[in-house]
Amino acid sequence: SSFWHNSGASQVKVVAGTLLHVNLMNPSETQVQVDLPTLDIKLQADAHSWMYQVLGRVMAPLIQRSMQLFGGKVLSHFVAKCLADPTCPHLQQHVTTSLPSSSLLVI
Repeated sequence: SSFWHNSGASQVKVVAGTLLHVNLMNPSETQVQVDLPTLDIKLQADAHSWMYQVLGRVMAPLIQRSMQLFGGKVLSHFVAKCLADPTCPHLQQHVTTSLPSSSLLVI
């Protein structure tokens, strides 16, 4: 049905900050605090524009508080898990043994 289809544009302005407290002796006590002092959501839709304007105004504070409350807890979990694992981060080393042809100089 075409009732459920809509098109338009959106704009989100965010100011975010984090506070990271790392406890190397006891990684499970590591804490990350997320702060979102500004979260502005603007939704412009081709149809039912009034509903999308209200949706942006209503949902922005809910998303903002959820990210501040739960975002820090989720990030804390993953940082603590990585600190407890001596092989973390799991990055693959990229080693080149020859110079790229673009860096060679022939005289």
